[in-house]
Amino acid sequence: MGKKHCGGRGRGSSNGGRQGGRTSTASRTQFSGDMSYRRRRFFDALVKKETATFEGKTQVLRFIEGMESFSSKAELMDKIEDRRDHGMKRIREMLSYLNSIEDVDQILVRILRLFLDKELDKPMYLPKRNKILMAIYISPCLMETLVARDAASQLHQEAAEYLCLFLQEISKAFMEARKSEYVTTMAKSLRSRGEVDAATLCAILLVDEQVAIDENALYLKTTNDKTSVCWVTDNIPPGGRHDNDERSFRDIQILPTTDELCCEAKPWLPLRDQNAIINDPATRLLDKHFRLLREDAISTIKENIEQQTRSWKNARIVDLDFTGFGKSKLFTFLVQLDSRPGGNPKWEISRALMQGSVVALCIDGAPHLMGRISHRDHETRGAWLKDPQGPIVGVFFEPHTKDFQNALIDVLKNLPYSKHESNEIMQEEPTRSKQKKSSGKDQKNDGGNKGKPKKKGGGANHQSDCASSKTFHELQKYDLVEASSSFFTYQPILASLQSKYSLPFLEELCSSSSLRISHPPNYLPDTLCMPKGKSFNGYCCSISSWSSADLVSNTSLDSSQADALHHAFTSRVSLIQGPPGTGKTFIGALIARMIRENTNQSILCICFTNHALDQFLEHMLDAGETSIVRLGGRSKSERLRGYGLRDLVHSKAQKTNFSRMKQIDGQLHSQREQIQQCIKTLKTQISWQSPLGGIQRFLQDEYPDEYECFPDMSEDADGLNPFGPDMFEDFWAMPHNARLDLVDAWKSDMFAETVEKLKDALTDYSDLVRERDALKQTEDLQILKSARVIGATTTGAANFKDLLASKAAGVIIIEEAGEVLESHVLSALHANSTKHLIMIGDHKQLRPKVENYSLSTVSGHGYDLDCSLFERLVLSNLPSATLNVQHRMRPEISQFIRSQTYPQLQDHSSVREFPHVKGVTQDVVFINHTVLEDGASAKDDDLGKTKSNTHEAELCVEIVRFFLLQGYAPSRIAILTPYLGQLMKILSLVRSSLREAIACVSEQDQRDLEDIGDENEPVNDEVSDRSVRCSTVDNFQGEEADLIVISLVRSNNLGNVGFLKEPQRVNVLMSRAKHGMFIVGNASALRNSKAAKKVWDPILDRLESEGRLLPGLPTYCSLHPDDDPIVLSKMEDWRTCRPNGGCSRPCHFRMECGHECTSSCHPNDKDHKLLQRNCCKPCKRVPSECPFGHQCNKLCKEDCGTCDVNVGNVRLNCGHSMDNVRCHQVCNDKQVETLTKLCMHPVSHVFTACGHTAQTSCGNANRPSPVCPLKCGKAIELCGHPCTRDCGSCEGDHFCELKCERVLFCGHLCGRQCHGSEECPPCFERCAVKCSHSGCPKKCHAPCASCVEDCEWECEHQGRCDVVCGAPCTRLPCDKRCQKKLECGHICPSVCGEPCPSKKYCQECGEDWVKSHVLDVILLQNYRDHDVDDDPIVVLPCGHFYASSTMDGHLAMSEVYEKCQRTGKFIGLKSLMDANVNEKPAVCPDCRSIIHSVRLYGRFLNLKGLRSLERKHMFLVRNKLAGLHRIREEGTTHDESKFLKQLRELEKTIMNSPMRKVKNACLSSAHSMEVPSPPVIPLLGTLELRGQVYSDQIEKLLKVDRAIAADEVKNKAMDMVQECFELAAETYRRGIAIADGSESKRSGATLRLAFASLLCGVSRSRRIPGDGLKEEADAMMDWIVANEAVLGNELVTRARRMKQDFDNRDILEVVMAMKVEGGYDFGGSWSSHWFECPNGHPYFIGNCGGAMQESNCLECGARVGGTSHNLIASNRRANGLIAQIRAAAPQL
Repeated sequence: MGKKHCGGRGRGSSNGGRQGGRTSTASRTQFSGDMSYRRRRFFDALVKKETATFEGKTQVLRFIEGMESFSSKAELMDKIEDRRDHGMKRIREMLSYLNSIEDVDQILVRILRLFLDKELDKPMYLPKRNKILMAIYISPCLMETLVARDAASQLHQEAAEYLCLFLQEISKAFMEARKSEYVTTMAKSLRSRGEVDAATLCAILLVDEQVAIDENALYLKTTNDKTSVCWVTDNIPPGGRHDNDERSFRDIQILPTTDELCCEAKPWLPLRDQNAIINDPATRLLDKHFRLLREDAISTIKENIEQQTRSWKNARIVDLDFTGFGKSKLFTFLVQLDSRPGGNPKWEISRALMQGSVVALCIDGAPHLMGRISHRDHETRGAWLKDPQGPIVGVFFEPHTKDFQNALIDVLKNLPYSKHESNEIMQEEPTRSKQKKSSGKDQKNDGGNKGKPKKKGGGANHQSDCASSKTFHELQKYDLVEASSSFFTYQPILASLQSKYSLPFLEELCSSSSLRISHPPNYLPDTLCMPKGKSFNGYCCSISSWSSADLVSNTSLDSSQADALHHAFTSRVSLIQGPPGTGKTFIGALIARMIRENTNQSILCICFTNHALDQFLEHMLDAGETSIVRLGGRSKSERLRGYGLRDLVHSKAQKTNFSRMKQIDGQLHSQREQIQQCIKTLKTQISWQSPLGGIQRFLQDEYPDEYECFPDMSEDADGLNPFGPDMFEDFWAMPHNARLDLVDAWKSDMFAETVEKLKDALTDYSDLVRERDALKQTEDLQILKSARVIGATTTGAANFKDLLASKAAGVIIIEEAGEVLESHVLSALHANSTKHLIMIGDHKQLRPKVENYSLSTVSGHGYDLDCSLFERLVLSNLPSATLNVQHRMRPEISQFIRSQTYPQLQDHSSVREFPHVKGVTQDVVFINHTVLEDGASAKDDDLGKTKSNTHEAELCVEIVRFFLLQGYAPSRIAILTPYLGQLMKILSLVRSSLREAIACVSEQDQRDLEDIGDENEPVNDEVSDRSVRCSTVDNFQGEEADLIVISLVRSNNLGNVGFLKEPQRVNVLMSRAKHGMFIVGNASALRNSKAAKKVWDPILDRLESEGRLLPGLPTYCSLHPDDDPIVLSKMEDWRTCRPNGGCSRPCHFRMECGHECTSSCHPNDKDHKLLQRNCCKPCKRVPSECPFGHQCNKLCKEDCGTCDVNVGNVRLNCGHSMDNVRCHQVCNDKQVETLTKLCMHPVSHVFTACGHTAQTSCGNANRPSPVCPLKCGKAIELCGHPCTRDCGSCEGDHFCELKCERVLFCGHLCGRQCHGSEECPPCFERCAVKCSHSGCPKKCHAPCASCVEDCEWECEHQGRCDVVCGAPCTRLPCDKRCQKKLECGHICPSVCGEPCPSKKYCQECGEDWVKSHVLDVILLQNYRDHDVDDDPIVVLPCGHFYASSTMDGHLAMSEVYEKCQRTGKFIGLKSLMDANVNEKPAVCPDCRSIIHSVRLYGRFLNLKGLRSLERKHMFLVRNKLAGLHRIREEGTTHDESKFLKQLRELEKTIMNSPMRKVKNACLSSAHSMEVPSPPVIPLLGTLELRGQVYSDQIEKLLKVDRAIAADEVKNKAMDMVQECFELAAETYRRGIAIADGSESKRSGATLRLAFASLLCGVSRSRRIPGDGLKEEADAMMDWIVANEAVLGNELVTRARRMKQDFDNRDILEVVMAMKVEGGYDFGGSWSSHWFECPNGHPYFIGNCGGAMQESNCLECGARVGGTSHNLIASNRRANGLIAQIRAAAPQL
């Protein structure tokens, strides 16, 4: 029906292009290209223009054709989704044209075809594609239209398939679609067609299940029979219990909601017999394991919230933050907690409140908010956690959730108080200060609800820090409970299960048939070759004719291993059971190698623990495999360093999608700024007029009736609070809380729009982060594509699920499969790529761990969550293979598990050769005791409480110490226990009492210990030669050790043995040891337990019958084997009977040093090498180099070294003596000579090298080159200062150590090291610019502003200064004495108009030191004798004071004032332009402090200050201009528009100098301030640089013009050239005018050269209309030549060369033009056509070049030409012109 429009080929392949039958391929290609170009242009025009609209269906179809013209669908998707364009808007507009089924086919289906293309199935494209699909889905009335038109039934098959695929993808991605009745209706219609595969869609939507649920619900309402329900654990089907109870598990939010946690209704959980309502087997299996696994995670959260075990009191949300690391940031709520009474944890080592932990904020034990810890520190580590008012953590709440809304309410209420601000607004009504008029309306008190607004927008969801009467102690507080620190391990698995819609191997995984089979894999060849080497010899075997006997005879495999290989290669779901020690990892690695070497399949190995994964991959390395990638970063293996995904990406991956990545980074930055702005707005203190217009605008717009009750008021009108009592009459009549609620409601609505913006910005930010992560995955995929073996833990495989799906590994090998939850395995399977699943494990050992006991198999409740997929399939009779030869345990150990669990288990011959354990008579011992466990009086056996037994812990540590003394390395020993509490106690004892070794625990044990509250220093988790492994039994599965010491812990009279009753745990416990196993426990307690009797009685009976059940450890002395063994049972026996591991006899061994060993008998260190190195007896040896036979006085263990015996006074070779000489210093003549050189006897010496005579030591004087001890003192050429180095070390490299201390223009001293004539660096002291109003807070070198407050200088004699404070004063100084009185009552001694000084300056009652102060530096007259009436004093800011006449001269007042020669008084103002005043500040004659704020000298001081500011200003301008020049010269990539903007701003800065600013501030005064012109050189430099940028733009545009043929683009480029040229010309001409006006000849010449170059270039391009460009350029170069005397050779030479070059180019163009016109077409060289008249003017003869007529020269009128090919005699060939052209164009 619509096929002719369904693809991009419909119109392009029409017959119209074939008429005539001979249309060429080139023509068709050209036609197709033109059509594609036109379509693309139409598409771009509509996408770019916001106001564009479609004018009918024809344009819609043209737009779709434009979309189809994109060869890359990813490029099209980027265009449509680009936020800067309007593609999404156009998509929605097109969908409004669906008026018929034909429209659906021609519009919707074609759009879907584009965005459902397989190219976009990659993970990097999915976020963006889903956004577009969602935009299509939510288009107005689309779904209703499709259902109304019955599109699912009416469309043709191909279109219906695209519709089905669209509904399927949208249902996968969005919950709204899965719940839509329209989608369900269309799914049913599509399925009813038969020809369209809608099974997956219907399974996603649970179409059939919904019908069954509805029928079941109806049945339950009409009958009391509760037995026929289909949902097996609850009468109520899923859905409706709480806000997170959904019928589809894909709709369930993974993190529990508060409503869910508070719900008391029982959740729906599938039992082992799966729910029959869900028909699709894959969905049924996924649903079951999602719900059970999530319940396991949530039960821990519920339990922790209920018990409040890890809680923090008084948690309050105090602030907002948008912080993080790298590109990814989180919107964080800062939650402050009360410090704990006993002190906070050591945050550096504690795992409390770790990032990712789930926390609940509870009130009265009920959760109100649920979030995750996003940050527990800030920029400086621990900054938040160590806040003095209590630790602060960052908590993340998902946007668009109720928790996010409620958290915002709290934080915005609490903000003022978190900042400790006092806010008394809204308190009880205070006394009114003024009576306002009534509004004229009756204000009735309705109990506090009057005026309260209805919910608008977001409703009353957001509060502010305005208008709240709460004190800090009345804030909303919570109990913060750390609900789960391990939830992050569940989340990726749960998310992976939700994202799966099908599974492979359904027949094997879901079949309930009693006859189970597994189909063979379809990718293996029939013949497989084994690896080369002595073990396998490259043996080849056939799968179809397999012979295990042949395999055993030709390789090192045993028969069970051969059978396991055959099973693995003939079953696509292979199950290989391996009892302990049977080589499961070995057989797994062998299978992987054979698949790797015989096929092209990639192998994904998944293990539950990082340790097991490292072991497997190391096996692959041992086999020579190097194409390995390990996912995740928790590897402890040194051998695997460099094989991690991140390491390989950094070293090998090529950067891709760089441009898109940069674009996303820019968008992320924009979104961050928007989020920060929203946060800033939300944090703003609300007042009457701000933010967003304040409450005033809000009430005007939303509640005009209430607004009329308010008087007209400004922010602080009449000092009234905007929320004061005069608002309106009834407001203060309301109850206190009602007033708060009313204002809070107003504020809530004010912020509603901001909060919505914030949510949208956060959503967009998250989408961009996901897209960026998807782009980064392309680099990861590069590495993964080339890998043949990939390793991951189960959690890692879930985290990288999209990446692994793209890699499509065909083979998955699960190690320790019996310990892996089924949900973890399902999350790793991919229906489209997984071809072979091989699980290797042992279901008879420990099951997977679950947190909720009621979900475990042993609970008997039927959920069986901890039943692994491996165990379930084995027990359901799916074919499997079993390994039955163990290589780990000696027979005395393996007999226990053989008799209990594995009757077919055989011992390999090698285990019979294991050595016996040293120091004990039995290799297997059960040490029986009756000491009760800690807390044995408890009446219950609570499995939730960990257990410990101090006696057993001490005994185990002593046993380990004993074996260490036998010589065993610590790494060969392990201590196991079933309980974490016992492990904690053992670790403490190992730390404190075992010096020979250190404790080591696994990473999982470390986490478990921290979860139960162990906050000790973390234990090392890396195995070394000195580490003894301490572990729980559960976390030691799959590992082994030579010697195992086991603490069973349980010892009580109640028969409670806890974990010890489980056969699987006992199986693991008894199968870890290789050479020796030593169990410490209470045998009676085990026998008395009914639950454990069946497990332990056979074990204890066998131990007892073999004499291995003993009260202690049976030990013997290996050095004295004939002694009777001693059974060590009491703690004191270990140190008395076996103090050093042997017997108590003294050793008496004579060591090589000759001393006797004083230790007791010790089996370790028999050669005494270690003990000899620690011998502490006195040394009896004579040092080898001592000639006098002195005995060594050190300890035996110390090296004798040189002889240190004091030989007293010794006479040296120089004749002097030295006291306290050591023997080794004079043991030979050479040593005496060396000692002589150290003689310190003083002598006088003349140093020939420098000529100094000085006292020095004898040893120095007798050296070949004695060192002079005097200072160098020579003048340094750079600065003239004397050299301060020691003469002997100077060596001519003189160095000045003095400070520069020059006085800078700011008045400060240069603090830099002396730098000679170099310019001093900028001053970094505090700026000294001050006045009576204010001071500058900046550093001295930074530009600062002058004060523009009114000048305060005023007196009755001269009036008031009418300029601003920072301007040079415009009134005359007053020389009269001030008539005001001081505090003492005497008349002020200062000058009139100055502030009166303090009374200490009083001439009459001041102290003697004041009166004796010399204040006339010329007459040296003191204050006591000075006439202050005639010459008042001036007090400086530093406190010193002088006569005003003295200061007048000191400050050169005559430079700024006219002075009467007769009277000496100031009579007028001098021009400031001529004043000889520099920029250095005036200083006090006494202390050199800077003088400021003295009004009398305001004209002089302010002029200096302004000139100082001018200098700072110019320093800033020069630096900015130099930086811009550097950017351009270095070719640094820059935005030209931004660059030009910076230049314009710099020009404004230059023009707006500090002096000019002050002048503008003085415009209203009667006196105008004189201001020098702006500095010309920087201004001209700025204009020249701007002209160069315009020239660069013109050059680029001309290149575009030459390269592009399209007229439209060419015209647009030429318009831009014209615009740039006009701007450049204006800039250059302005600069030239300024340069000429300021007589800046060189700058004018530089600008003319640059402008002339631009003019000639544009003139040659012929792209700028207008004549005279070349002439203007010639005039500029002529000006430069005319000013040669001023400019010098360089600029003139450049001008002449440029002019010559331009002339050459003009002539060359004429020559070339003649050739084009045909002037040379009659033969001969071009040079034979050019001649010149008698005066040297060139002319041209066409055709053959021979003269055929005469004429006159156009330049001078002389006769030119000739007749009959004969030239006039006075004419000649233009040889000069010809040579000039040939030089310019050699090609001619």
